[in-house]
Amino acid sequence: MDPGLRADALGFGESVVMGVAGVGPAYSLAATAAVLVGSVGVLAPASLLYCGLIMFGIVFAFRHLNRLDPNAGASYAWLTSIFSPAIGFFAGWSVIVGSALFMVSGTIPAASSTLKLLEPGLVDDQNAVTLIAAGWVLVIGAIVAKGIKLSSYTQIVFTVVEVGVVALLIILSAVSFGGAPAHAYSLAWFTGAGFTPGVFAIGAGIALFAFSGWDVTLNLNEETCDGARIAGLGSIVAAVLTVVLLVGFNTAALWLLTDAEIENAGVNIVSALAGKLMPHPWDYAAVIAVMLSTVGTLETSILQFTRTLFAMGRDDTVDAVGFQIAFYYALAGLACAWHFRKQALTGLGQFIFLLAWPLLGVGFCVFIAVCNVPTYDLTTNVLGIGGIAIGIVPYLWSRSRLTRRTATSAAA
Repeated sequence: MDPGLRADALGFGESVVMGVAGVGPAYSLAATAAVLVGSVGVLAPASLLYCGLIMFGIVFAFRHLNRLDPNAGASYAWLTSIFSPAIGFFAGWSVIVGSALFMVSGTIPAASSTLKLLEPGLVDDQNAVTLIAAGWVLVIGAIVAKGIKLSSYTQIVFTVVEVGVVALLIILSAVSFGGAPAHAYSLAWFTGAGFTPGVFAIGAGIALFAFSGWDVTLNLNEETCDGARIAGLGSIVAAVLTVVLLVGFNTAALWLLTDAEIENAGVNIVSALAGKLMPHPWDYAAVIAVMLSTVGTLETSILQFTRTLFAMGRDDTVDAVGFQIAFYYALAGLACAWHFRKQALTGLGQFIFLLAWPLLGVGFCVFIAVCNVPTYDLTTNVLGIGGIAIGIVPYLWSRSRLTRRTATSAAA
């Protein structure tokens, strides 16, 4: 075992918590629910449901590859082994770039929520928001630096609170609202009747961002008891819980909030729904949930970032985030299908879980990229595609170092 990682620090429960925290349901809902409803209307639950079902092909691919090689580098290590060091490097690089971008953008909602609780008059003060955001980065960085056990204990508290609040809102919306629904209910909310390829692609792109993050459990496999098995199982359970929470909340939002209320709420949609269901000041629980969820997701991003860098360092190699997510998810699914292509032909179950479903996930990710990249503005494309492409610089530098080192060793 390489120095720097604590073996057997996490159990199954903690692995699930890390996976759920990686998604950050309350944060994901705050960031995407209003945008999703504004883009696809009442088809928002169907977008999340279909995206979740299809993306389980990638979840299973990660699980199979993790059983093959439980490595903290996850997709970086697997793609390096199955395809080539270059493909592996760019998979790892996309994780690093995506995590870095989120660590910049993800602190702002946490800072705004903190000020809303403590000093509402400063919520629109950019200097105050920036100062609090920097403070959160320092606090979470210190927790991560202290070790995986403190990180897991912190995540347990954060995740229990945010999942509890989101689940409570879903339950309250189901049992305590007797008036006419804000949107006329139809089975199309879940069947997706009325989807066009364009509308589906837009909804799927947003849903992919909402679901991303469960794979941090695989980056923690070397620190998990029986990591080859438990880390993959933890990611599956985390993904299932996330699908239920996100679909359930979006359904509740359509049931209780009008289009105008959803649009006006924006990133405060969790608070808006809480305001409908809970008396003040209990509705502040939603603000706390979003704040803790954002901070928790930030922590898992730092964990994923550092573990990927750690694994790449061991080998001498050193929407925008949504594109990068689709990029390395698709590569991992492709690696699974390619590596297990012969074993997949030995039975129906093996064919479905080792080949067909992972390839469906690959096609889904490619479809999202092809359909959505032309609709992004220049800044988004520069950050998304350019962020990955610029990885050619550190890759060539690391390869040249390795070549010089090999030549020197040969000469000696």
